[in-house]
Amino acid sequence: LALPFFSALCVQLLPRLRIGVPSEREAESLRRGPFLIGALASFMGGALAFSLLTQSLGLSPVVADYWWTKDLYHLRFQVDPLSAPFVLLLSGLGVIIHLHLAGQPLMDRPHHRAALLLTAQGCAAACCLSADLILICFLLQLMLLCLWSLASLDSPRPANSMLSTTYLGSALLLAGALLIWSRVGDASTAPLPMLLVAEEPSALGWIGLLLL
Repeated sequence: LALPFFSALCVQLLPRLRIGVPSEREAESLRRGPFLIGALASFMGGALAFSLLTQSLGLSPVVADYWWTKDLYHLRFQVDPLSAPFVLLLSGLGVIIHLHLAGQPLMDRPHHRAALLLTAQGCAAACCLSADLILICFLLQLMLLCLWSLASLDSPRPANSMLSTTYLGSALLLAGALLIWSRVGDASTAPLPMLLVAEEPSALGWIGLLLL
């Protein structure tokens, strides 16, 4: 899960690795390098998702639990036959997009574009594998910020419109998650079926479900 974010950091540092004024051939290699890193990271992410998918087929979901502190917050990821194919799809699209951009003519700030694309891809993959509503909301916000920054490099006005509209929807999603959390005391997606079949769910639970 951390691979796209680590690759994005490497992409940002890559322009600072050159010494002196590069030749035209070196400049072209530096331009293509970040996108090739992105293609490699996407391919490795797809291999990981395929491995997790084979482990979850016919068995219980593959769950990773993280306890930051004993009483502060419980963070979990869950891979099942439904979420792993989404990560495989995202990784496959990431390989295609990065290889396509690597073959394009010289563009403005290619390293910045590649880092934003890698971060957004990592957030999308983590959303698919997360069983935690609060974490999903946070990753969606971060992915949106990266896509807005990427779109702003070409056309700021449509990007600002997309940012404001989507942030409103994600704010409603976060509000619904917080209300459900207050209802059942658990920030994962597991309480959703319980709220749907409960005989007398609280008003906050219904409001949270409507917002989601």
